[in-house]
Amino acid sequence: MIRPILFAAVGALCASAGFAPISNPVLMVVGVAVLLIGVLQADRAGGAFAAGFVFGVVLTSVVMEWLTNLANEAAIGLGLLQGLFYGSAMLVVWLIRDKPVTAVAIMVVGTWTALEFSRERIPFGGISWGAPGYSIGEWTWLRSGAQWVGTSGLSVVAVGVSTGLALYLVRRDYRPLLVSLGLAALLAGLGAIYPSRAMGPEIRVAIVQGNSPCPGMRCANERGLIFESHLELTRTLASDTYDLVLWPESSTGFGFDPLQSSEVAQLISDEAERLGSYLMVGGDRADTPGTFINSNLLYNRSGDLVGEYRKRHPVPFGEYIPFRSVIGRLPLLSRVPRDMVRGVQPGLFVANFGLIGTVISYEAAFARYSRDATALGASVLVVASNEASYGRSTAADQLMDMSRMRAAENGVDVIHGAVTGSSVLITQGGVLGEPTGLFEKAILTGTVRIRTASPTLFARWGDWLAVAAMILGALTVVEAAVRKPSDP
Repeated sequence: MIRPILFAAVGALCASAGFAPISNPVLMVVGVAVLLIGVLQADRAGGAFAAGFVFGVVLTSVVMEWLTNLANEAAIGLGLLQGLFYGSAMLVVWLIRDKPVTAVAIMVVGTWTALEFSRERIPFGGISWGAPGYSIGEWTWLRSGAQWVGTSGLSVVAVGVSTGLALYLVRRDYRPLLVSLGLAALLAGLGAIYPSRAMGPEIRVAIVQGNSPCPGMRCANERGLIFESHLELTRTLASDTYDLVLWPESSTGFGFDPLQSSEVAQLISDEAERLGSYLMVGGDRADTPGTFINSNLLYNRSGDLVGEYRKRHPVPFGEYIPFRSVIGRLPLLSRVPRDMVRGVQPGLFVANFGLIGTVISYEAAFARYSRDATALGASVLVVASNEASYGRSTAADQLMDMSRMRAAENGVDVIHGAVTGSSVLITQGGVLGEPTGLFEKAILTGTVRIRTASPTLFARWGDWLAVAAMILGALTVVEAAVRKPSDP
């Protein structure tokens, strides 16, 4: 039982190196293969489950180490929960390990895909950190292939290669590895020939990164100082220069919210009119005594408010407390006194240069929210974020990498702005520009292109390859279960 657990621990450390700050996709593929080798050779079901559990705990703890900036309890709880997902999946792998090699390969890929599909949705809306597709998105040509299969499809490809490698080393059958490498090469080749990128007219944009006077904590008049910082920086921008200016998430809020303060609204309106630019402003405001709204507002070139997008996916234990009536009295949770009211509509604004899609912070980590907007015709995507709570960790880099995959999947340029950094412009299907630093005041300017082509295949069909992998895996399990021992 010790051997598969050791394989799992080593595999998890390798796999975690596939994500920021190391970002080596080869190590991610090798890490998953090492886990599978340990599971395929385990003597007992308990050993296989334990190996998966250890892999999930270690991978989550390393990749999401920034959670300790919020609370050690949150990091421990999430790690244990993810361990249960991986443990259950590896138990299934162990149960089918003795089937014919081709069937094992199909079932392992289908099982892992079901694992990723499930943990990205449950519980509390899911967690997407650690998905293999984000890691192999480091490779430009494969990343471009996400326009057809999505990040979930890239995960299928990556796990296919890991499975093929494991089966070759354990059972000396090269066929699954050859097939999976061939599929990866085909997808990469198509990505090289047909790159995922916006090819329309350029628009000029500016991200105003106003920073916070006390990031990661609370201080007197914090929201007022953040608002004044963004206003001061914006006033340094030249008039009639930009098409879109972004104030990221939490640039305004509560006593300094434009929908609750006419003075704040007028100051923002005046700047939009002076700039002759669309101005998107992120902020939150009280709704009822126990709830709040997190939204992006868009002002047009005349300074008129033209729309609001309300965030749909709150951060569990950060923007709302699940089962608050049961656990809400714990001292640890007092820092979240209100629950966010979920929005119900995709983020989509009409501008004279096209449709602007938008998501807020945590939502950028889930393909489904950006896809909602681009499927409706969004020609550029805005990610407005606030990661002040995570300190100088890898959280900002990891979210930028996720926004990069949103660009590749949907073939749109992305304007990724964070109040405390890092802010960046993402163009050409996922190429990161020079980001701003963390915890500094900055203005990032540049150009992005508008997508004029129809929505990508992924925007229209979603996670079709992942669903196909799960269905094929399930059918293979059924076929293997009903096959008689004497069958060839």
